[in-house]
Amino acid sequence: NVVSEFSGIGAFEHGLQAGFDEAGISFRLIEACELESTGQGRHAAAVLRKRFPHCQVLNPAQRQARAYPSHARMLDVTAQCTEHSPLNTSREPWLTEETMLEPVIERLRNAPQIEVVVLENVPNLAKALDGQVRSSYTMWVEGLQSVGFTEHAYVTLPTSASGDLHHRVRLLS
Repeated sequence: NVVSEFSGIGAFEHGLQAGFDEAGISFRLIEACELESTGQGRHAAAVLRKRFPHCQVLNPAQRQARAYPSHARMLDVTAQCTEHSPLNTSREPWLTEETMLEPVIERLRNAPQIEVVVLENVPNLAKALDGQVRSSYTMWVEGLQSVGFTEHAYVTLPTSASGDLHHRVRLLS
């Protein structure tokens, strides 16, 4: 049972589900959270609901007010990459930490049943940017360690290797 933060159209979850299916492992997305900006006037939430019709889709206020379900064992996080994008010349990477990553760490602090956390983002998440004394990724890993996660692995992967038409590079942790 999987919970998703910042789901978008559910593409990452769709890929995880395909990989789990190929490995013979059950994958059930039970709860997802979508940002207001993504759900309003756009098709993202509709695509997410079509891909995962039995998944409960929460808005940010609902997500903030709820703990992760007690039967969830995995969390996937695909925080917006705008503040880490090399295309954003006025980026503020600490905003991603304050508004997205830190709240997830706090929810994990109260969710000892979560056994696996998967993060997807741009490689710049792992670089110290614009006055940071450490990368946002370092902050993320330290946060996970503070709530009891002891094993960690990551890879930067050209997404074309998995069939993505955009030919981008992503950080997977």
